[in-house]
Amino acid sequence: MEILDNTNIVQCSYCDRLLRYTEEDISVDEFYPHPFIICPCGQGVKVKYDIAKEVNFPDTFTNYENAKKIDDKTINEWIARGLQYLEKNKDNDYFYVSSGDSIAMCLREADQIDIYVAKDYWHMSIE
Repeated sequence: MEILDNTNIVQCSYCDRLLRYTEEDISVDEFYPHPFIICPCGQGVKVKYDIAKEVNFPDTFTNYENAKKIDDKTINEWIARGLQYLEKNKDNDYFYVSSGDSIAMCLREADQIDIYVAKDYWHMSIE
């Protein structure tokens, strides 16, 4: 009797089949953003997958260098809003705003607030 590694086995919640899969069987698309395989019954079945394997800077990131340029006055207004927000909301540790080619973040770290501003930044979302 062969003992199979069950780390790549999942049960279809539609037809109850046990499905064994490899990395080559896994898909991700715009309509179903979580890694999945297709069961013989035709349904997508969510699988566990090391998504870090899909992160490859800069290939899998979006660059905002050609987005609308945000002026420094606006960025300074964002920073002021962030500092005011953190002052009023002591339980929250961050505030950020992004638009066009710029992003501003205010992060509470122990007894200080760190402020980050980036123009023409790179971004990737993982769901």
